[in-house]
Amino acid sequence: MLKHRISYQMIFKSHIYNRQEVVEDTTNWPLLFLTILTGMLGYLLLDVNEILGSLIMALSMAGMFVNTYKDWGKKEEEGKYEGEIILTSDQFTFNKETINVSDVNDLKIMIGYLKGHKHYHHYVYTVDSGTRSSIEFYSNGIKKQYNFQLFSSKQVSDLKTVLEQLYTKRIFVKEFYLGERTYLLENLSYEEIQEFKKKYELR
Repeated sequence: MLKHRISYQMIFKSHIYNRQEVVEDTTNWPLLFLTILTGMLGYLLLDVNEILGSLIMALSMAGMFVNTYKDWGKKEEEGKYEGEIILTSDQFTFNKETINVSDVNDLKIMIGYLKGHKHYHHYVYTVDSGTRSSIEFYSNGIKKQYNFQLFSSKQVSDLKTVLEQLYTKRIFVKEFYLGERTYLLENLSYEEIQEFKKKYELR
């Protein structure tokens, strides 16, 4: 059974961040390589001077430990705050610029993790900034792209409702949720995708 189409207009609000200067990987690879070489040197010195060789190996192991675990629980960079974002099925507002949805083409929305989500790596975990989500489209031939922040499940729910209202207006959205191609945040089979397009009369 198909759901009733939504008759009210949902508003999605958040903050815009410029992530162009955000450093994703903070691992100091030259330092790590140097500590490994130092440890090997200490090992080779064991036969010549056991105390000095052991000391060098201990220092290199301490350096490797610090380099590996220095990012434990580190909060990822948000980027530079650039204003507010407001999305409805009629208009997109980015700070003080408002664009009518009728002027939007090739709409793409990528939804990332919420602020505070823990990413577990090989030895450490980092805390997501929530600003990896983005919206991208063309308006009057000009490409526009903005990163925005997600910090609550309520925001994700609001955004999902806005997406459904866009679909109801026959506006096709190329959406991705946590890196996966989705339709209203759901992974669908080929048959389900055809049914989805049919329901919202999408081309």
